Amino acid sequence: MSEKFARVLVFNPNGVMRTELDVELESVSWRLDGVGMAKFSMSWNDPKCTKDNLKYGNRILIQFSEDLGLPYWGGVIDVPRDVEYGVVSATAYTGEHLLEWRETGKNDEYLTANPGYIVQQMIIKSNAIWPTGMVLGDIYLGGTARSRTYHFHELYTQIKDLARLTGYDFCVRPVLSTGNVLTFAMDWFQQRGLDRRNSVWLIDGSNAKEPKLKEQGNIANKIMIAGAGTAWGAARPVSEVEDTASRDEYDYREWAEVQSGVADQDTLDLNAAEILTEMKDAKKKITISATNEGPAGFDAYGVGDIVTASLFVDNQEWYFEAPVRILARAWEPDHSCRLEVEEWTR
Repeated sequence: MSEKFARVLVFNPNGVMRTELDVELESVSWRLDGVGMAKFSMSWNDPKCTKDNLKYGNRILIQFSEDLGLPYWGGVIDVPRDVEYGVVSATAYTGEHLLEWRETGKNDEYLTANPGYIVQQMIIKSNAIWPTGMVLGDIYLGGTARSRTYHFHELYTQIKDLARLTGYDFCVRPVLSTGNVLTFAMDWFQQRGLDRRNSVWLIDGSNAKEPKLKEQGNIANKIMIAGAGTAWGAARPVSEVEDTASRDEYDYREWAEVQSGVADQDTLDLNAAEILTEMKDAKKKITISATNEGPAGFDAYGVGDIVTASLFVDNQEWYFEAPVRILARAWEPDHSCRLEVEEWTR
């Protein structure tokens, strides 16, 4: 049972602690700019295995033991839930899932506002309607201003898209305050994590097992973005950018999209430049089964960090050594962590 290496606490939607649960943890994951997940099960003979404790909307906090070197995991219980003879299996999602429950207003307009301010106002306006369980955390208020308009758009989708178009990061992290009250802090980063490439190594055969590398992604070296408008005449703003090095490497490849919430030319130009940066090269994404041992245990790195990976050491042709960024980490019952990383080329 998970009490040997983790405490699992359940809270009501207001963050007030209900009880500690005795569960079997199946997996626990964290994800950069996305929603992580925890799956767990309980014996239905356990007196705490009740519909009230496992109610959709209840909050969950998983506190791993210090020797595992993993951070707290916080989230909210939601569908699906499975009931079979003797066992109830439940699912919880990290705090970012709370953003999926809320929408912008009909005409939320931000003119020349930096991205952090936009995110900040989204949370403030949502809390004014009904408490989200989120408070403002560390909000980076720098960066080049954007102009955006939203009409009943889901917060999660729009914040994720804003991160995509700016190169910034976000997370919704758990905060356990005095009195065992659980809230979630909305953070907006210029870049989440630290550059640890010179001090943290994932080495094939040591703390990195079973690496699998996939080169994938939609490669594009000519980006064309159209902004807001109801017609396609000269008045509609358009931005076009191109990368000649990518064109010479991969042949000429176009990518186009319409951003109907953007009427400002400067915003379009900035968005197009960021998309080009992301798409001009193939993505090298790697999965690794990491262990909590040297040369770098679990407490040496986290989601968003840049570390160095040394993989496929037995083959000169396919040997890989480069900085990689941690995109996701998932604890598994054998106390390994499945990592998703991507080569860092910036």
